[in-house]
Formats: sequence, structure tokens, C-alpha cells
Amino acid sequence: MIDLEAYKKVFQNYSITDCAVRTKDLFVFIGSQLLTDEEVVEYEENDYDFSLRPKKVVTFARQGDGKGNQWFHNHLIGWHTCRIGATNHPKSHSITVASDDLEDRVYVTGSGPAHEDTRIQAIVRGGVRRGAITRLKTIAGWLYFCGGNRTVAKRLDESSWISLVDTLPDLDTGDIIRDITEAGFSDIDGFSENDLYAAGGHGDVWHFNGQLWRAIAFPSNQTLKSICCGGDGKVYISGYEAETYMGRDNKWKKIYSGGISTGFRDMVWFGDRVWCTNDYGVWTIYKGKVKRADLPANIEACAGHLYVNGGVMLLAGLSGAAFCENGEWTLLFNSFTMNKLVEVDEHEG
Repeated sequence: MIDLEAYKKVFQNYSITDCAVRTKDLFVFIGSQLLTDEEVVEYEENDYDFSLRPKKVVTFARQGDGKGNQWFHNHLIGWHTCRIGATNHPKSHSITVASDDLEDRVYVTGSGPAHEDTRIQAIVRGGVRRGAITRLKTIAGWLYFCGGNRTVAKRLDESSWISLVDTLPDLDTGDIIRDITEAGFSDIDGFSENDLYAAGGHGDVWHFNGQLWRAIAFPSNQTLKSICCGGDGKVYISGYEAETYMGRDNKWKKIYSGGISTGFRDMVWFGDRVWCTNDYGVWTIYKGKVKRADLPANIEACAGHLYVNGGVMLLAGLSGAAFCENGEWTLLFNSFTMNKLVEVDEHEG
């Protein structure tokens, strides 16, 4: 669903490093510039920051008037590693956030001109965030982020975020600050605004009822990476090498012993099951059973990131992008195929 000229303009020499769904007809991506071997050497020799390589926010409109007029992009120069999410309230926007040691930059697209919003300040105690942002996720139509040192916040509007950590202890225990890897959130999900779960650190799992946070007695102290609140009423949490647990409140059952070296980067509920992905494949969890997803090779090649919103699941990664709606998959593009076409086009002049 992209022609050669549009691909060359938008994605040539860029790879997808995150994605989100604004609506069922609007998908957004973070494109990060690919570096040649010579550029990698230059970065290393000059101590350049790899996270600052040029980036793009790319939007795909399914209802555009033609393949070449469905893809749009905005450049982000000098931004650190970016994460992207989407919100339906109070308006439909995609929100890109880049964290560094001091503050977070915010870029907004949709429902008006694209623009950089007010930065999120890094305040160690209190304030909107207490550590680097690790995940953006749409929950009940609102955008939330979570991060290190047990950070959780919700976006209310332009330049407006509300911290949700007032009753959530951080790691500062007076004169002693514990290892920051012990606790803090890698992912967040929820059944509603008043029924959230956040997980990360070494078995650090908490529940939020809309007013108070409560520590969850989780049966593992391994590093936790991803979480999904399923349509079946269960919570799924996965960590080191994709070891996965299913449960709720303080009752949990291990359903997968793992063995997948990179674990699951993203877990989402779509249709009647959980979908999981990393850079090397796609898996599903159905009735407590984890197995490799039965997907066409050109769809599974898009593994890397998952996002669900508006009745659509988007899959995107180094090798391209595809989406699923009503049980049917549609390939947006395959990077390998498009790059070969670019080579032929340039060879033929």
C-alpha cells in the first residue's frame, strides 16, 4: 500500500522503531535513520550519541486519495530515542516522547498542525515523572506513560499531564537509594481508568484502583518487560526470555517457561487472545497456551512492535508494516522488497 516514490521519500534509509494506531484509518510510526558501516565507525570514534540519529514521525492514512498521497512525515532532528502513542481524548492525536537525563520532548500530530508541545520536566520527587519514560499506551482512549522509579502519568490535553504516583512509593528511602533496576515500570495496561496494572523491575508489580496503588505479590523476581490486560479478564506479564505469567490481583500461574532470548517487547489483546512480538517473530497466548502465531511469512517479517486501538492491530518493525482488522491481515509494505525496487529504479536511471 505504498508506491515507489512515496517509499523513497518516507522510508528509504530509515527503519521503524515504534508504531501506534490513532484511529482505524490512521497509523503512525517512528522512523530512525539507518547508519552505514562508515557512519557507525564515525559515531564510535567521535563518541556521538547513537540515540540522536535523525528520526521521522510518519503517518499513514488508509482513506487517502491514492498510494502516493497516503503517507506523510515530519522530521525530528536532535531527538533522543523516541516512543510514540495515541490518544482519542480530548482529540485524536499521536504523541511522540523522547527522554533524556533532564526532560522529555513532546511532539504532537493530528487534529491540527504538527507541533512540539511543552516539555515534560524531570522532577525527582513528585511531579509528572521520576525516571525515564519506557512506554506509551492507549487505555480507555486516553494516553498513559510509565517509566523508571515507578513513574505513571496520564495525558489530559495540550501541555497537560497528570501524575498518578502520589500514593506510589519511589526508590528513595532517605539516605539510601536502591538499585534502580530493582523497581520501576517497563509497561502499563488496564481494564479501565480505575483498574490499571504496571510492571517492571525485578518482579515489581502494582495495581491502581483510580485512587490508590497496591503492591501485588508476584511469584517471580525476574526482570519484567511487558504486560497485557486481556479481554478475558486476566492479566498477562512477561519478562526475561519471555517467561510468562497469567493471573490477577495476588493469584498468578506460570504459563510459559520462556527460552526466547530477547523476550516479548510488546503484548496486546486483540480478537480473542494475547499477541506478543519481538524483532524475531510473533506469538499468541490463547487459553493459557503460548505458541508461535500462524502468519504468512510476509506478515510475520514485520515483527517488532504491536499497537491496538480502534479495532485495529498494527504490527511494524525493521522489515515493514502490516495491520489486522476483522481477522484479516493487510501488508502495508515489505522493506526488503521496496529496497530492491529502489536499487532497480536507480540502476535504470
